Amino acid sequence: MRVLAWGLVWAGCAEPEVGPVLAEVRIEPAEPTAEDALRVVLDDLEGEPLAPSAVDARFSWTVDGLAVRDLTGPQVPEDRTAKGQQWAVEVAVDAGLTVLAASTEVRNTAPTTFVVVSEAGAFRPLTVDVLVDDLDGDEVTWEGGWLLDGIPFDEVTDDTIPAGYLLRDQVWTYAVDATDGDTQVHGRGEATIGNTPPEILSVAVRPEAPRAGQRITAAVVSVDADGDVVTETQQWTVDGETVADPGRWGLRGVAGQELEVRVEVDDGHGGRASWVSEPIVVAP
Repeated sequence: MRVLAWGLVWAGCAEPEVGPVLAEVRIEPAEPTAEDALRVVLDDLEGEPLAPSAVDARFSWTVDGLAVRDLTGPQVPEDRTAKGQQWAVEVAVDAGLTVLAASTEVRNTAPTTFVVVSEAGAFRPLTVDVLVDDLDGDEVTWEGGWLLDGIPFDEVTDDTIPAGYLLRDQVWTYAVDATDGDTQVHGRGEATIGNTPPEILSVAVRPEAPRAGQRITAAVVSVDADGDVVTETQQWTVDGETVADPGRWGLRGVAGQELEVRVEVDDGHGGRASWVSEPIVVAP
């Protein structure tokens, strides 16, 4: 009876509660660069992440085999990492009875390229500025070249395309290949040649000092860098009132009238230029 009673009592006792068990320690990211902070990830037996507080974890870091005593948590800030460093961490749990470790190497950070192609027009050359940088401080070498509408353009090998090559709607690209000795990167800058507005070179109002009864005309000289045929309009006012376009015959002045003419040229592609005369007073 005693044995039976003892057995019943033992069978009725609850099994001791088992807390989370640390099974693996990892450092993320798996392939860090000097841009990255290092973070310890703790996994349980089922591969699920554990909070450090759940297992009362203690962290000990080393870099290149030397202890880093001011880092006692699960992270290393990105400003503490550099290319080629070997970082390792030991994680102690169960009051130090269990110690797991992980390590990683800080990889190369790829160089960066900045390629800026200037705005251009028919009278303005196209230029490019290239800036390369490397977070690790490595020497970066690069080479570049122009493409016109996606096709390599070998006639110009420096950083400037003369204005004479440029036509509206062309797409110019400057392509750069750069390397720090470990990693090669590519950069591109692009510009589309836009419309160049026409320009009014001169407007000659004749006669310069009109008298009553004389016909007054405005002769316009304009140019369009894109070679567009421009449309010219003239708007005349007499004593502030707009009158119909007199065409090439001009207006016949009346003594004492004050005339003005506004000239506009349009290239049909959104480009315009205008000119307005000074007041013209018709003499008797």
